[in-house]
Amino acid sequence: EVISLQVAPRYQGVGLGLFMLQRATDRLLQLGAVPFKSRMLASNTAVTRLYAFLGFRMAGSYALHGRTWEMWIHDGPSIGTKAQ
Repeated sequence: EVISLQVAPRYQGVGLGLFMLQRATDRLLQLGAVPFKSRMLASNTAVTRLYAFLGFRMAGSYALHGRTWEMWIHDGPSIGTKAQ
């Protein structure tokens, strides 16, 4: 489970979050460690777009401490594809 992935505000928007999450995702797929999951605030649309781009799917949402959270899951490569 990805607990926290943060990029300092002055470095946001240059692809560092994508780079870090892509490397972690690739490695987990290479190891066959699927499924794996992450949760984030539903209001963080930039992050939800990033996870969707990397093959995660939203599995549900829930309220905690007055905020709405989403659970995203990566099930591994689609049938007929191979992790790189």
